[in-house]
Amino acid sequence: MPNSHCPIPNLALRIVHFASVPMVILFAVIHYQLGQKAGGTQLIEQCLSKPTTDSYGNAGINDQ
Repeated sequence: MPNSHCPIPNLALRIVHFASVPMVILFAVIHYQLGQKAGGTQLIEQCLSKPTTDSYGNAGINDQ
């Protein structure tokens, strides 16, 4: 019995796969550049560090 699979879905899968890889790389580059423009590594360090005051300038619970 001959192989009766359709080549179109296989071709579509290849096109989507090969298109998605450059799109993810492009997204990562744009995301990095916008992050640098927004505040760079200083913004990341502030997001990951323990806050010493709240948004009103009050000392943290452990600092009182």
